[in-house]
Amino acid sequence: MLPPTSHAAVSRHYAWYMLAILTAINFVNYVDRQVIISLGPFIQDDLALSNLQFGLLGTAFMLIHSLATVPFGILSDRWLRHKIIALGVLFWSAATLLSGITTNFLSLLGARAAVGIGEAAYAPPANAMLSDVFPARERARILGLFNVGMFSGGAVGLILGGILGELIGWRAAFFLVSLPGFLLGALAWRLREPTGVTLRKHTPIKVLLHNRLLFYVLVGGVITAFSAGALIWWMPQFVIRVRQFRPRDAGIYIGTVGVTAGLLGVIIGSYLADWLYARWSWGRMATIGVGLILSSPFVILSLYATNRLVLMGYFFLAIFFMVWYTGPIIAVIHDVVPPDLKATAQALYIFLIHLFGDTFSPAIVGQLADMYSLQTALLLPAIINTVGGVIFLAGCRIITREIQRNRALSAEAIEELPRTGTLNR
Repeated sequence: MLPPTSHAAVSRHYAWYMLAILTAINFVNYVDRQVIISLGPFIQDDLALSNLQFGLLGTAFMLIHSLATVPFGILSDRWLRHKIIALGVLFWSAATLLSGITTNFLSLLGARAAVGIGEAAYAPPANAMLSDVFPARERARILGLFNVGMFSGGAVGLILGGILGELIGWRAAFFLVSLPGFLLGALAWRLREPTGVTLRKHTPIKVLLHNRLLFYVLVGGVITAFSAGALIWWMPQFVIRVRQFRPRDAGIYIGTVGVTAGLLGVIIGSYLADWLYARWSWGRMATIGVGLILSSPFVILSLYATNRLVLMGYFFLAIFFMVWYTGPIIAVIHDVVPPDLKATAQALYIFLIHLFGDTFSPAIVGQLADMYSLQTALLLPAIINTVGGVIFLAGCRIITREIQRNRALSAEAIEELPRTGTLNR
């Protein structure tokens, strides 16, 4: 059993308030990110986009998002994180608003890329702040609760896209979903940075390159992101085109199943991961690996089910098991990296999984769908979930050594430093 580690001095009440605000922002983050998926048929018809072009809208977002994440992550380990979060929320909300006034493929491509810049400033500082204000033994479940916003927001985005696209059109839908971000950005600006955060003055980033466990996490994360990105982008299109759902119904079905399975999977997976971690250091990694392996057959079954209820039942189980990784994955990263590199390490993770994972998976699957069929194309992300699961299970054998090594490094030459509004440390 691993001993608990310290966390920043902040009241329990304020820690939960911070979690609530950051989770709400995460919710809006994924509404603005995912609403375009259900708006796809309306956008494609209006702007005469091919499958490849529509897939490239997702690729542009993820490419810019991944490239911008690393500098924002490094900045988050040096500056006030709540200000970075606030500015990011305001920027992506403005870009979402502008998406509604685009008139052609290139202008919409640019707007969605701009959304990616704003959202890149969010996850690393938000997760690092939460890891600082809650105990390490609760880390997976707290980060899992934070990511409830991701799954509920993504599902609501899918539902709203289908409904609003029919009722008010895709342009007005972008206008409407952008509005909550401006309020939440103002609330984020007023958050207080936790005091007493243990920071090291000079921890070189190259330390991350010598972390063997991080290699397993990054490779497994790339595979998982490729699969998840392709399924999120194309599954609504699959039920519309292949199973003849109306766009509104597709958004409602996929969104409702996604949010229900996502919420249950995130919460159960996160609590299971922390329960196992309290007994064995590999508990969180094992939870991720087993969940990914269990999800794969249900994705395949959902592609071949012709009955709507059966299809959604399989899809529910696929999502439920797949999202077990959500809370534990960031907790594992924070367990094995120095305290002042939490945001940087997560930014590196986000950069790599998006750049080599879900940045190109929508376009790749879209091209395969043009060449063969959408059903055949979606077998690729369905099958490789198993590969990702095996990689995470393989990392279980070295995690104890990496955690102990990180704690030894963290005990050397540390100094309690307050975060300031400048870049000076």
